[in-house]
Amino acid sequence: MKRALLAAACVLLLAGCSPRADQTAAPAGPSQAADITEKVCTWDREPVLLRFLDEDTLGVECRLETDSSTILYSIGDGTVAEEEQPLDAVRPNSFDREVLLENGGTAAVSEDQDRVFYRTPAGARRLLLDGSALEDPETYWMIAARGKWGAVSGISASGVPCAYLLDLDSMEAARLETRDGMIPADIEGDLVLFAQENVLNPAGGQTLQLYDAASGSLLEVDAGSESGASHAVLSAGGRYLLSCAEDTQEGTLSFSVFDSRDGSLVTAAEVEGYGLLADSAYLNMALSPDGNLLAALAYRTPEDTRAALLLYRLR
Repeated sequence: MKRALLAAACVLLLAGCSPRADQTAAPAGPSQAADITEKVCTWDREPVLLRFLDEDTLGVECRLETDSSTILYSIGDGTVAEEEQPLDAVRPNSFDREVLLENGGTAAVSEDQDRVFYRTPAGARRLLLDGSALEDPETYWMIAARGKWGAVSGISASGVPCAYLLDLDSMEAARLETRDGMIPADIEGDLVLFAQENVLNPAGGQTLQLYDAASGSLLEVDAGSESGASHAVLSAGGRYLLSCAEDTQEGTLSFSVFDSRDGSLVTAAEVEGYGLLADSAYLNMALSPDGNLLAALAYRTPEDTRAALLLYRLR
C-alpha cells in the first residue's frame, strides 16, 4: 500500500486552542462547523465518500478524473496522507447496480433489473433473487453490500415496494416487512440500515429501519423532524445512527444522532449556512465511532458545483 505524506500542519482543529488567523477555527460546539475542504481536497479532487477509520482519522475518498485515491486526515495534529486503496465502506448503488466487495466478490443487479447475483472471488455466479419468477414480478434498482451482508430494494409490477436482506455466505435472501419504500443506506457489521425512499413517498421519509441481520431483530427510529431523513448512516462500528434533514429555504442542515441499540436520541444539532448535502452516490456524511465528530459534504446553495467538507463537533 502506497502512502505518501502530503502535508503536515498544526491547525489546532478541534484541539481547543486559539488558532492563528491563517488557521481553521475549531468548532466550539453544535453551532459551528470547520471547513477543511482546501486542506483535504485540492481543486482537482472531488470528494465522493466519507468514513471515520477511528476517532482521530477521517478517510475521504476522492475522484480525480477516472482515478480515485483516499485522503486520510488526522484530526489531532492536522496531518494529511494519501492512499491508493479505496475506503472499506458501503456504496449504495442505483447507477450501474454493482458493488465490489473487499474479498474480491461482487453483488449485482442484472441488466434487466429482475435478478440479483453474487459473484464469488473465484468468478462463480450465484443467483440470490429472481423477481421474474414471482407471481407479482419485481424489479430491483438499489443495492448495497459490505462484509457478509447485502441489501436490495425495488418495486413489483403492481407497484408494491420491496426490500430484502442478502446473506452472501449462505446465498439466502429474506424479504423484509416494510410499509413504505425503503432503500439500503449503510451496513456496519451485522447492522443493516434502511431509509425511507423519498421519491415514492415525497411527504414521508421520517422512518429509519435498522436490522440486526444476525438475530433478525428490527429497530424502527423516527428521524425526528417533519421532513424526515434525507440521508442516514451508521457510525464507524455501528454504535450510533446519524440522520440529516435538509432545509434549503432556511439554509440549515439538521443532524440527529441516535443510539443504535434502542433508538434513543443522543444529540441533535444544526449547521447553518448550508442547506443541502452533496449529491454523492456514496456516503456524503460520516460519524466517528464515539459519536462525537461529524463530517459532511455540503452545499451552501443548490446551485453550488463544489461541495464543502465540514468537520463538526457534536458533543
